[in-house]
Amino acid sequence: MWGGQRLDRFFRGIGAARYGILNLLMIGFIAALLFGGAWIWVVLAVSVIGTGFVEELIGDAGEPSKQPARWIYDIQLYATLPLLALITLLHLHYLTRGDPLGLVRGLSELGLQFGGLPSIRRWPDVTGATLGTAYFYALAGMTVAHELLHRTGSAIGPRVARALLAFNLSGHYAIYHLHGHHRNVATFEDPATARRGEYVLAFLARCFLGEFRASVKLEQARLARGGLPALSLRNRLLQDQLYCIALLAMVALIGGHRGLLGFLVAAWLGPGIQRMVDYTQHYGLVRMPGTRIEARHSWECDRFLTNAMQYNLGLHADHHLAAGKPYWQLQPRSGAPRLPCGYTTASFIALVPPLWRAMTEPLLADWDRRLANDEERALLRTRGRRS
Repeated sequence: MWGGQRLDRFFRGIGAARYGILNLLMIGFIAALLFGGAWIWVVLAVSVIGTGFVEELIGDAGEPSKQPARWIYDIQLYATLPLLALITLLHLHYLTRGDPLGLVRGLSELGLQFGGLPSIRRWPDVTGATLGTAYFYALAGMTVAHELLHRTGSAIGPRVARALLAFNLSGHYAIYHLHGHHRNVATFEDPATARRGEYVLAFLARCFLGEFRASVKLEQARLARGGLPALSLRNRLLQDQLYCIALLAMVALIGGHRGLLGFLVAAWLGPGIQRMVDYTQHYGLVRMPGTRIEARHSWECDRFLTNAMQYNLGLHADHHLAAGKPYWQLQPRSGAPRLPCGYTTASFIALVPPLWRAMTEPLLADWDRRLANDEERALLRTRGRRS
């Protein structure tokens, strides 16, 4: 890894600008969709593989020394929705045979040729456009939605979060994450905590189904306490599905059945990509239900690019100890176990079980010996180390 005082001064010097990296990548992908051809794959490769490679070269970095005005941080978040909307519209033009919004005609009047014209587009272009759209639905949509969901005192933040979740068809996520995951984290009751020996793809299915079932039960219980039926206009789970239904209707209106099918592929892939990150955040850690959540119950990631591109999501222990803290105020926690690589690298490694075991088994053995308490060690013996 690169290091030294010069590099650290550089990171501190760019300050809050680090959190604009993801938006710049989305703008680059928008440009690639406009030009079409190999540019789509170039930007996608830089966004996925390139950033992961550079991240491991750079390593960790400190927080900026100066804190600018809050709006500088917030504008990075709220730019996500219009950028994803534009990516979606361009993606739909790669899937349709016509020019539903007059985009092609408008560009031609400016002397520009749209790279996704039916006459010149090829299946690699469509594939790359769909994969790139899914990637930014995950990295930008899910991550920013997660941040804004926790702004419970804001009138607009949670609404924008739910609109972003609609791109991932994850209307149930808000209820379980806020009222389930943050209560059950690192226990066997939490579907969002990956268990020891569980393959990442098996975790994706268990997590999605488990979170959906849990969100239904949580909302039914809340409504019952108020004397309301489950099928009520006050049902927040049903309310959140309206965002998904509205987006699906707009996609079908613009892109027809071809556009709708392509959007569904991207929208299903998106949360799967992000759940690969979720897989790494609590993998193999255990906690007795009802006991205090501590820093040792979350894997922390201090990599510069992970935290710059995912709004300090890697400082996960601090987030679980102070869920309402805005992302720019999150700090590393000394008592948290640490991943030896960034989220992108960890996600790729997780796809290859022998490599994942080689990396995590020594880390878990150290956690068992140094950080687990007697109750947690007993729980591991009872439930088994490959639960």
